Amino acid sequence: LEKIGEATGSSPGGMFVDKKTGSKYYVKEVGIERASIENLAAKLYALAGVPVAQTEAIEFQGQHALKSTWLEGAKRSFPEAMKKSDQVMNNFVIDAWLGNWDVVGLNSDNIVRTSDGQFFRIDTGGSLTKRAMGEDKPFGPEVTELKSLLDPALAPQAAQVFGKITKDQLAYGAEKLSLITDDMI
Repeated sequence: LEKIGEATGSSPGGMFVDKKTGSKYYVKEVGIERASIENLAAKLYALAGVPVAQTEAIEFQGQHALKSTWLEGAKRSFPEAMKKSDQVMNNFVIDAWLGNWDVVGLNSDNIVRTSDGQFFRIDTGGSLTKRAMGEDKPFGPEVTELKSLLDPALAPQAAQVFGKITKDQLAYGAEKLSLITDDMI
């Protein structure tokens, strides 16, 4: 991999290209535990049918890192567009199930829109047992995020997008989640 761009987030890394294939990736050096957790979260999103960047936990330049496929032409999405997208809203239950406290991102930069109009989750760093910056957080069998992600005092960015979620959108997400079995996980 050859570096072609600097890190865009808080973790060391950047944009890289595979010189053999021309494929582009975003690589962030996060350590083995965080790389594994973020990779697992991305795989669970994909299992639920949520568009998400493909990831792989790798060893890169002597560091443990997370490699994500680069979505060429994808643009940052803004709360107004996210709120109007059934694709974003219908997947809120999956965000809550995974405890993704940073689903929207501090600057509305964790959900992007591709040139074909799809919305992708591109950073799963706030999921499961880790906060976005890598600190441990509570995660367990009760999905408290079904409420906390809607509370502007607790999750202002998420609440800005999901605060007026409908019962139908919640039901749609719950139905998707119900199709995932323990064996699939």
